[in-house]
Order: sequence, then C-alpha cells, then structure tokens
Amino acid sequence: MLYYSHSGNTRVLAERIHEQVGGALVELQTVNPYPPEYDTMAEILEKMVAADAIVIATPVYFYMMAAQMKTLIDRTCSRYQEISNKDFYFIMTAAETDKDLLQRTLEAFRGFTACLNDPVEMRVIYDTGTWNIGEIKSTRAMGEAYEMGNNA
Repeated sequence: MLYYSHSGNTRVLAERIHEQVGGALVELQTVNPYPPEYDTMAEILEKMVAADAIVIATPVYFYMMAAQMKTLIDRTCSRYQEISNKDFYFIMTAAETDKDLLQRTLEAFRGFTACLNDPVEMRVIYDTGTWNIGEIKSTRAMGEAYEMGNNA
C-alpha cells in the first residue's frame, strides 16, 4: 500500500486497511525539500492574484496533469480566495490521440477553479498525438494557441 498524508487523516485510513490486509505499507514523503531561497511560490501567487487571466498548461501523463502542476495548484491554498474574477484558459498536451481521454485532466482544472470566486473558463486547447519534442509545431494546437493569445 502506498500513501501520502499531509494532516494524518489518510495515514489513519491506510493503517486501518493495512491492519486487515497486511503486506508492505509505504508512506510517500518529501526527503529533501528545496531550501526557502529556491521557493518561488510567493512570487507566483502574487502574479496569479494580480492577473486578469490565467493560462494553465500541462503535459498529460497517464491521463492526469503533471505532478508539478498539481503541486502548484495545491500550493495556492494559502491565498486561493484572492484568486478571484479571473479568466482561465486550459492547455493540455498528450501523446494520447483520443481527446476524450483527457477529460479527467480538464475536470481536475475545473475542480481547482470551482474553489475560486467567480472564475470564467474561456477556452480549452487539447493537443493530442504528439510524443516527440517539436512535433507540436505542426499541429492545429499551435494555431489555436496563437489565436488564444490574440484574444486573451
């Protein structure tokens, strides 16, 4: 069993299940957190609060957003109520060719914005079927991104 627990609630449940099923019990932990001088989250949050529009773009791995994007979203918790009245644009890139399989990533973005005050979803760009570096340059998504930038 693998688990991560910030407050301890998930740990309690994992241990309860582990009592019944046995086997390995592995807690995921941050071993070497970045030192404070490398933490740019305060600066990022300030920019998010000040912005009129926010573009969230992520590669999609195993039908989910990249861990770095999820971490950023989680770390907005301290000021999420200040991220209000924003236009949101979502961009997802994936090797997967079926756009419908990216919906859970989009729903995760929407879950984030549902916690905010008065967000407006403006546009979603799906780039599918690109695996290798540079392949995206010849896709429809490039034109959509250009158009999005002109209209934002």
